Amino acid sequence: MTMTASPETLNRLALLDRDGTINVDHNYVHTRDQFDVIPGAVEAIKRLHGLGFSVVVVTNQSGVQRGKYTVEQMHDVHDYLQDILQEHDSRIDAFYYSTAMPGSPDIRRKPMPGMALEAARDFNADLGRSVVIGDKTSDIGLARNVGARSILVRTGHGRETEIGGGAGETAIADDLTGAVEVIEQWLREGW
Repeated sequence: MTMTASPETLNRLALLDRDGTINVDHNYVHTRDQFDVIPGAVEAIKRLHGLGFSVVVVTNQSGVQRGKYTVEQMHDVHDYLQDILQEHDSRIDAFYYSTAMPGSPDIRRKPMPGMALEAARDFNADLGRSVVIGDKTSDIGLARNVGARSILVRTGHGRETEIGGGAGETAIADDLTGAVEVIEQWLREGW
């Protein structure tokens, strides 16, 4: 007999975009000195863990295919983020990335569901009880494609996305700190 987990025993994921959500989007960030954490992001990630979420990064990194930087440089930036978070007793639980170019049929490139589905398998998570947080329509589209909730942050390209009508029915917050406050409200309401 095969046992399956009930939704209540499945984990929740906070799937975070990287550039423009956690750090300032300087276009093709690929070195430690370019990686500027958005104020409040470190504490917000820690708070997400405290709310019972596994926190993962889902990021499109076409700069690799464009020849702007290497996969190794991207990993070094992720290691640097981990170093910053560890100084504050926090962490990213996993990094998922796509190096595919925009318009590619790659199932991993947001808004396609590949990275979120892989994270859900890896973390035994219920995407219907998870949230995608980002600054672009591709982040909102990812949430829609996997049945997760979404929050658009106004950092990075978020204001442009909101003004351009790309937010749709998503929740909107000024930044990652505000996104955590939205999640706290959802949890108080029984989500």
